Amino acid sequence: MKVSVIGSSGRGKIMFMYYLGKIISKYRETVVISDKSYFFDRLETIDFEDGFTISKEDVKREIIISEVDEEQDIKFLVIDLLANFPINGKDDFNVESAENIVFLNVLPYTAINEKYLINKFGITDETVYFIPLDERNIAVNIENSYNQKISLKGISGTYKKSLIQVVSQILGIDRKESAKLYKLAIK
Repeated sequence: MKVSVIGSSGRGKIMFMYYLGKIISKYRETVVISDKSYFFDRLETIDFEDGFTISKEDVKREIIISEVDEEQDIKFLVIDLLANFPINGKDDFNVESAENIVFLNVLPYTAINEKYLINKFGITDETVYFIPLDERNIAVNIENSYNQKISLKGISGTYKKSLIQVVSQILGIDRKESAKLYKLAIK
């Protein structure tokens, strides 16, 4: 299965991909493919202990999560509002080609909230996930980068819930099963 994660490159998007890969690897061997190193000191093929791989080139695995917008089974558009605020709305991103949209670092108590983003992007029937700005998520990303590892421990409840829903959608399993995979990934 191929999952494409498109949108402007940045630490928020790549961490979202790494978190998905770590959780899904508890179900099937998974690789995250990216040609940019936002996280590790160097980017080469890194095999973790449990069927999870990060690479800049294609590695044979059952599930591939890639930044490349090519033929895929599921496509996600990830927009990190801290890194790249969309000035022109859907003109800045190919919203029409995405079946699913993930907004990272949404500011719910400001004018830039969920309702504003739905109107600005003209979102109608896509599956949309809103992950609010939360210092816990930033702290976990910084710790992961510093320690050169991928840990889900400490991320916010909203981020956790969104990851569980996305994993459930990708794998075609119910949310309870997806939550069990999340718990395995935390250990």
